[in-house]
Amino acid sequence: MTMVVVTDVTTIPPTLACTNPEVLRNIAVGKAASQSSTNKKQGGVAELAVDGNKNTDLRAGKSCTWTNKEFQPWWKLDLGSSKDVYQVVITNRQDCCSFRLKNAEVRVGDDPKHENNPVCGMMVMGKRSRQETVTMNCGCGESMQGRYVSIQLKDKTQQMHLCEVEVMTL
Repeated sequence: MTMVVVTDVTTIPPTLACTNPEVLRNIAVGKAASQSSTNKKQGGVAELAVDGNKNTDLRAGKSCTWTNKEFQPWWKLDLGSSKDVYQVVITNRQDCCSFRLKNAEVRVGDDPKHENNPVCGMMVMGKRSRQETVTMNCGCGESMQGRYVSIQLKDKTQQMHLCEVEVMTL
């Protein structure tokens, strides 16, 4: 009697890392920013996400945005003219509530209405929403063209905090 052993093997193809140009620079510092609302109690205005300060402690660092608790809060940056955007790097709040970045979606494009612009990278989900630094690769080696960069929490009612947003170009 011959015994046949069958093994159930699932092969998952490896995910290739994005290869962006090595010399990218942040062009977001000091650009005009806006957001859906501002938590008046804490004063987390939109411009704090592009002040060059990556302090992740909202109260001690005084350098993070803070919206009110609302449905699908958003933040938007105007670069002044259309640029080739390779990455958007978000510095997330770490002293509390880092989970609030869950369901964040980044968009880059030339339409002032952020919801009309194409999505950059993948929605922030799971453990990734708690990371201090979340990097969105817009085209995985290719750039996306746009004047406006936006971040919005999708399909949820929540406050949103952003401690720094970097827009990386050549």
